[in-house]
Order: sequence, then structure tokens, then C-alpha cells
Amino acid sequence: MSITRSDNAIERAVRLVLFALPIIYVAGMLCTAVHEVLGHGLSAVLFGGQFSGFTVKWDGMGEAFANLPAGGTPAVHQIFYWSSGIIATTLCGIILWGLIFFFHKRPDIQLALLVGSFIFLIDGIGYIVWNAYYPVPSADVGALILFSQALEFPSPVVLRWFLVIMGALLYAGTTFYFCTLIFVRVEALVLNEGQFTGKSRLLALFFFLVLPGAYEWLSFDWNQVAPDIGHLPNVAGTLSILTVATLLFWYRPKWKNGCSVPLITWRHLTVSGICLIVTVAALALWLNDGLIWSPVKTDIQDRKIVVRIDGPTPSPDGRYVAFSIMKENAQVGVLDLQSGFVRTISVPGKFVVATCGMSWNPDGTFLVASVVEEKQGSAGPYSLWSLSWPDAQWRKLIELPGDMCEHGLVSPRGDSILFRAGIAGDLKCLDLNSGLLKGLTETGDVYRFGYAWLPDGNQIYFSRGYMREDGGFWIMLADGTNKTLVFDDVRPNALTVSAMGQHVALTTVEEWGNTSQFVLYVATLPGFDKIRISSSSIPPFPRWNPVKEDLLIQEDGYVKVWSVPEGNAGVPSVRQITVGSLPVWAESGRTIVFRRNRIELWVYNVRTGEQKKAYFLNQ
Repeated sequence: MSITRSDNAIERAVRLVLFALPIIYVAGMLCTAVHEVLGHGLSAVLFGGQFSGFTVKWDGMGEAFANLPAGGTPAVHQIFYWSSGIIATTLCGIILWGLIFFFHKRPDIQLALLVGSFIFLIDGIGYIVWNAYYPVPSADVGALILFSQALEFPSPVVLRWFLVIMGALLYAGTTFYFCTLIFVRVEALVLNEGQFTGKSRLLALFFFLVLPGAYEWLSFDWNQVAPDIGHLPNVAGTLSILTVATLLFWYRPKWKNGCSVPLITWRHLTVSGICLIVTVAALALWLNDGLIWSPVKTDIQDRKIVVRIDGPTPSPDGRYVAFSIMKENAQVGVLDLQSGFVRTISVPGKFVVATCGMSWNPDGTFLVASVVEEKQGSAGPYSLWSLSWPDAQWRKLIELPGDMCEHGLVSPRGDSILFRAGIAGDLKCLDLNSGLLKGLTETGDVYRFGYAWLPDGNQIYFSRGYMREDGGFWIMLADGTNKTLVFDDVRPNALTVSAMGQHVALTTVEEWGNTSQFVLYVATLPGFDKIRISSSSIPPFPRWNPVKEDLLIQEDGYVKVWSVPEGNAGVPSVRQITVGSLPVWAESGRTIVFRRNRIELWVYNVRTGEQKKAYFLNQ
């Protein structure tokens, strides 16, 4: 083993390790905080939204409790919001890198700055590469690709692969550049401007570069950033560090300054140790569980959850209406329209996800709902549960580790449940008799509420295309075969089929200038001729009458009914019913149940026009 100018090299090396390791961990946690706070949080506030807190986990995963203004947010604001985390960490990384030139005689300070700069820069670059390679819309880059379509950017496929290729090139260059500079300063600090050679260089590269680099890559679960991507980023990241270490065994740049290299003293160790203690304490006391400084601003406030009634869903016979009660102790309520009694049932988790309602089986003996079991906010994970009726017993049907079981729809025959794997972006079907799960699509871009059974239960409509160019409105058999494109000029993100199967209500998002509007079309079979019937800053949540071709919608704060003339002859009519939202038909179309003021459930008699409050949440 050959070492040049090895003045007490072992002691220097030990002190350097004790100085650098805390810096690596602290920089990683700071990077996550910057991503969430100065990125997503600040951008949400700048665009008129809300930022109420954030969390940083022990492994470096974080989340900002931030929201853009509800409804009508311009696409350019959406794009900036989703990319703001990467922008923030990149800018901070560049600033740290620039500071090294002010300390050109201090390799100890330069080392700390280089480590921090590398972590900040590679965080954003790695995010771009791996989320663009596996672009799920629940992650930043996947959402960026989705919203970029509104600005007439290149096609999603072109943009995606541009990000992958450019990101990979930046990643390779950044890794080589910073690893080289870091190792040169390690040599200078350990050997007082000397160099490792032979076996000592091999050992130094392993302990100072390969080991910490591999640990950083292998210790993080990239499925949190790009769900279902597996261990590919971990392996690729580790191999990149190994490749740079191999190159540095032969390529040997040297620190040249002409000044004596400072020792790593106990003062250095004290500073880095204090930083580590403060970081660990902040994680343990606040950040790991989430730091909240203001509740969500609504009429009623409850920590991180907007207290409200959601997803009213009528039973097949129309007597009962189930709905989700969103509050700290979440419940499902069931309104008996005959007696007026409301029964509330506790939820086996944090809350029920009922954005587009729940789903009853054909004979009304149970309903299906997505339940968030862990205290991780609306990001999941969701599992699929059934609630028997009237004995009100919960039973877990299925969960997908690392994924979400969204918007379950019981088949018209009652023997299976169609649902969306929310992160994977594909449709799956659970056989209730055998318990077997079958994947029906493999495109990764089915819209969240863009699917529905046909009344006979033999076929399924679905809409896809937010990540690919070949999207549109499709039909397939119930087993996932014979997929046929029906039309591609409209890509609805939600759809519902009339009871007779003659009409399909299609909700899509269209950009008008700097605003987004939810536009509702009705397509008539057999030719799927489409009529545009409404546009609003909020989703219309259309619901078909169970006995005729009338459609309930919410628009501009009102409940409205769109009616098809008998025999599809004549001009369809739209009439305004009352003030409210989330309307559904009940009692064979004789009654409309709707929400008012977020916390009230009202019943409207179609024949008499009488309306009355059936339930409200106590404040």
C-alpha cells in the first residue's frame, strides 16, 4: 500500500468520516424540506391556494399539505406547482455549488458544500428521470406531463422521453462531476494534499465513495416517487457510483492550492453533530408525523380534513341513500327515505373515498367503498371494503400493497367488482365468488372515474389517454378482451351510462384561455353523436334517472335536470331545480337527494317540488 504524505492519515480519515456522515443525512432532510416548503408550499400560496403544513419522513420522503385554488386553476399554474419542488431544490443546489468559490482555500468547507449541492441537484434530476420513465400522475413529473398537454407542448410521449434522455445525461454528468470534486477534497483532507495510490486508492474509493453512495441509493424506496417502478432506480444509482469510482481509480486529479490543508478538528465534529441532533429531534418531535400550522380553511374546520358530506349513493330499490361523512372520526351514513331515519356507521380506517359515490350490489345487500386505512391523508393507500346491509358489517375485499383501489363498481350481475388501481392507472376486476383478481388494461392511463359497466354487465366502457397519444373512449368485454376504440376526439375523465344504455354522460376538462372548465357531453347510441350540455368550474357529477333518460347535474351551485325527449325526437331541455350539489335520483326517480352547504343532506320531491333537510353534521 502506497500513500503520499500520509501525516497521521488514519486519524484524519476517522475524523473526516465523523464530520461528513451527519452532513449527508442532514442535507438529505433539508433537501426534502426545501422541496415541500419552498417548492410546493410557496407556489401554492403564490397562486392563491393554501399551505397548511408538511411532513418529512425518516427515509427522506416528504409531503406538503398544500392545495391550489379549487376549480379553474390555469394549466400553467398547475405545471409550475408540480415542478416547483424540483425547481426549488435545483436552485438551492446551484447556490451551494456557487459558494465553494468563496472558500477556495478551505477544502473542509468545500466538501460540506459539495455534498449538500450534490444531494440537492441529484434529488431533482433523479426525480425527473425515474418519474418520467414511469410517469404516474400522482407524482410531480407525471402530473407535469399531464397538464403540459393543455399548453400545446409536444405530445406526452415526446415530452416524456425528452425528460428521460436529458435527465439521464444530466444525471451522468452531475454524478461524475461532483463525485470527482468530493473525492479530490477527501484526498486532500486525509493526506494533506497527497494522493491515494494502489490498494489504498481502491480502499479509499470504496469507503469514501462507493459505500455511502450505494447506501444512499439502496436505502430509499423509489416506489414512493414512481410507484411500481421496483428496484431499478436503486440498482442504476448504485451502478453509477461504482462506475465513477472505477474511473477515478485511473483518472487522478489532484487538489492544488499551495496552502496548508486544515485538519478536521473537534470543532468540525461538534458543528456537524449538533446539526444531526437538531435534525433528528425535529423529525422525531414534529416532521415525521407532520407539522401543521393552520387547518384547512372551510366553513367548518377539522385538522387536515374538510368536514363534509360526500358521495350520496342510492340503493337499487331507491329506498336508501348511503353517503360518506368526512370528519376526524369518519362514518358512512345511510338515509332511509321512508322513515327519514339516518343510521351512521363507523369506518374501519381514516375515511371513505367517495368522490364519485360508492356502489351497491344489485339486490341492495351490501355496498362497496374505497377506504383510506392509514393516516396519510388522501394520498392513500386505499383498500376496497364491503359494508353489508342492513346488519352493517365491514369486510375487506382486497388491497394492493403500494397502490390504491379506487372507485369500485359492482357489476350489474353482482358477481364482480370493477375498480381502478390508482397509481398503476389500470382497471382490474375482482371476482366475488372465487376471489381472483384480473387485470383488464395495461396502458397505465385510464382516467380516475373514466369507466362504467353497460347495463347487461357483459361490456365495459372506459376512457384513457392522459399519458399517451392513442387514447380515447373505448369499449371492451367484461373479461378485458376485444378492446375497441369508439372515438378519440373527446377523452372523458369521468363517465356514466344511462339505465337503458342509450346514452353516456362524458365529463372532460377543456382549457379556455387561462382557465380550465369541466365540460359535460351526452353521447347517444348507436352512433355516439355528442351534445355539449354544460360547462362549469366544478365537476358536474352527472347521474341518470333509473327509469328514464333524464340526467341530474350540478352546475354553478344549482341542481339541474337535462331531459331527453321521448324517442330522442326534438330538442333536449334543461331545467333548474334548486340550490345544491352532488344530486342523485332515489325512489325510482320520484325523489332527488342532494347536498347543500357541504354539511346538509336534502330531499326534493319531484312531483310536488317540496324540499326538506334530511340530515346535517353537527359543528
